[in-house]
Amino acid sequence: MKEKETGMEDFGCDLEPKPIIKKLEEALRQDSVVHLEGYVGSSVEGTLRLYKSLNLESYVEVSKEEVIACVEIPNDYCGRVKVFIPASTMVRLLTQSFARGSAPKSTAPKSTARTYGMSLGFLCDLASQLIQEGDLNPELLAAVQDFYNNHCN
Repeated sequence: MKEKETGMEDFGCDLEPKPIIKKLEEALRQDSVVHLEGYVGSSVEGTLRLYKSLNLESYVEVSKEEVIACVEIPNDYCGRVKVFIPASTMVRLLTQSFARGSAPKSTAPKSTARTYGMSLGFLCDLASQLIQEGDLNPELLAAVQDFYNNHCN
């Protein structure tokens, strides 16, 4: 086999960094990077809404300007994506419940939304610390672990 001018053998694929890797490397030079996973939903202009699951009960909203990159998760036929943002980004975590029973189908969801004025990175660090300390009652510890698993890993 003849070697190329670089002296490297032909590996059979492109060995240059992909554009998404270049964007993530650049972002990492400025801040830590975290990712969110979910299903893209309707939102106001300039905002990205990611539903945690297909039951649409909880979601995260973040400014589209903060998004570094977005990739589709392979073999997820419902379209789940992974969105990369700086750890210092302010996010809104919201939960809503839908009326069940004999209410008309046009009933809008009852929002129990809360906006957190902390960055996702801060919340993930706090959740990690609380999990490691383990000084919470079992229900609260389970809720913190659930938040960490769905928003911080």
